Amino acid sequence: MFNRRSCNVHYLKASFILTARYPLLSISFLLLFPLFFISCGPAIHSFQVDQQTITAADSIKANWDVSGKPTLLIHENNVSNEENAAGGIQVAGGGNGQGQAGTIHSKFMELTLVAQKNGKEKRQFIQVIVLPRESMDTIVFPITALHGDTLIAAGEKNKARWGDHFALTSVTSASGRPLLVSHGGKIAVLDGQKPDTITFRGMANSGPWEIRSLQTDAEKRDPATTPAALRLLTNLLYQKQ
Repeated sequence: MFNRRSCNVHYLKASFILTARYPLLSISFLLLFPLFFISCGPAIHSFQVDQQTITAADSIKANWDVSGKPTLLIHENNVSNEENAAGGIQVAGGGNGQGQAGTIHSKFMELTLVAQKNGKEKRQFIQVIVLPRESMDTIVFPITALHGDTLIAAGEKNKARWGDHFALTSVTSASGRPLLVSHGGKIAVLDGQKPDTITFRGMANSGPWEIRSLQTDAEKRDPATTPAALRLLTNLLYQKQ
């Protein structure tokens, strides 16, 4: 791996007097030019992986550009379903297709790049999520607009994190209320109970989403009871050619 060298350059100014002599003219002039005092320390200019969410069957490619000696440290953490759910990720269990949480644990692969030089070091960290082939993900977007009596929440599921390989198999309202959902040029009405297994099937979960919901009578009377966000529960199937 090629490591580009980059140094901080400090200037130490020195003065030199040069004299140019001509038959009829003597000219003395002063030239100032810098002497370079160079001190090099470690630096990480870039550190990237080609995928940030994978399955156990995948490999990832890491690229870096550093000044100094690079060392890549890899550490895996098993994560329980409770911890996954707190982070918005759950694991589908038993292959029952009902979105029930199982006992399979996902992992976090932690990659730490260390650059060392002249007794100093710099570190940079990337976290890669390792999921089973079937999993679940909770999508949460804050309500940012009210159009008439319609609550609107919108946002983008990070493509750098998810890529294009996690395909939707179902989408369910996780807000306990009917939702109008737009994603990938398609629109579905979710009744708040049953999952939609048709509209978004096979589409990547990454990219822009918009979620709308009508205010309830209670929310119209007391806007303070309006939820801060709207939520979806998505079932995912990893598909990579």
